[in-house]
Order: sequence, then structure tokens, then C-alpha cells
Amino acid sequence: MRLVRDTMPDVDVTVASMISPALADEVSRGKLDVAFMRPEANAPNLDFRVVRREPLVVILPGDHPLASQPAIRPQALVGETFIGVSPVAPVLRGIIDDYLSRSGVDITPDHDVDNLAMAISLIASTGGVGLAPAYIEKLLPATPMR
Repeated sequence: MRLVRDTMPDVDVTVASMISPALADEVSRGKLDVAFMRPEANAPNLDFRVVRREPLVVILPGDHPLASQPAIRPQALVGETFIGVSPVAPVLRGIIDDYLSRSGVDITPDHDVDNLAMAISLIASTGGVGLAPAYIEKLLPATPMR
């Protein structure tokens, strides 16, 4: 922040943590000029630019039969207890649904979760599998659950 203030003293910089719909609303109303957020369907008047893409990874318990494989094809997830993403996270749900569709895989989730902690818990307790952004690996325990 100090670097920004020293370089651009007439620029106000605010750092806040808000969910994407709230940020989109703030930008739409002119309360914020720029925000880092996911694209929001309810904000068609805003311009979005991708600044980072996160690959998807398969999350499963360490003792799952697929865990011993060096790579897992999406087709191998068919027939497994699949943990999906609820409509609370529409962007991630859309990315996962699109990936499975492009892979020719039709999976109906057995359970939907609202957040990554819930996904980890449900995968561990059911022995199921799920797809998540790669940054989930930072939340996983040190023991194998990959």
C-alpha cells in the first residue's frame, strides 16, 4: 500500500474482502473503480478480464483405488460417489460441468457442497471423489488424500 501511496498520492486504494456479487454491485454503482472477482451473470454491463486460471484436480481419499494412479481420466470418475458444487458457487459449478461435458462425461453429483471445506469433509467421509481448483491442495492434510 505504501508503494501505491508514494507513487500515486492522489489515488485512493481500498482493500476489502467481499463476495463477487457484492463487488459487482459496488462497481456497477460506481462505489469501486476496479475489483478482482469472478465474472457475475447479474453484471452484464461490467467488463471482465481473466487474470489467472486455476487448473482442476481430482480430490479423493488416499486409500481410494484411483489414488494409486499417476493420472486420472474424467471417464474414471463415472460410477464413483461424486461430490459436486452447489449453485452457491455458480462459476465453479459451471467450470466443472463444462469440463465434464467437453470430456464426454455425464455425472450427476451424489452430493452438492457449498465450499471447499465441506467438499474435503464429504469426500473423506463418503470415500467419494470430486473436482476442485488446484489451490485446494493447500487445504488438504499432510497425509495422502489426493
